Amino acid sequence: MSGYQHKKGVIRDNALEALLHDPLFRRRIEVNQKGKGSYRRKEKHAKKGHQEASGKVSFTTGFLLFAADLILPAFIFESRRRVQAKRRVDPIRFWYSAA
Repeated sequence: MSGYQHKKGVIRDNALEALLHDPLFRRRIEVNQKGKGSYRRKEKHAKKGHQEASGKVSFTTGFLLFAADLILPAFIFESRRRVQAKRRVDPIRFWYSAA
């Protein structure tokens, strides 16, 4: 016996009747794979958009954005410190050069 899990409601009185209403025995329309009327534009073009099975692309972009949030502020802070260090004037040198 197969291990099929019944999905539609609870089997109470008649197990065969319950199985008839299950998705296992639902009506299916057989769609042509070849021939007249078989062209399905949505299915043909829908496959192109969602091909990230591993999630690798989203991981790398997320990681780079996270790293940019950590590194960029530190870089800006360091560059500001360098500019301020260049602007500082030594008071003794300033005194002698003015005299």
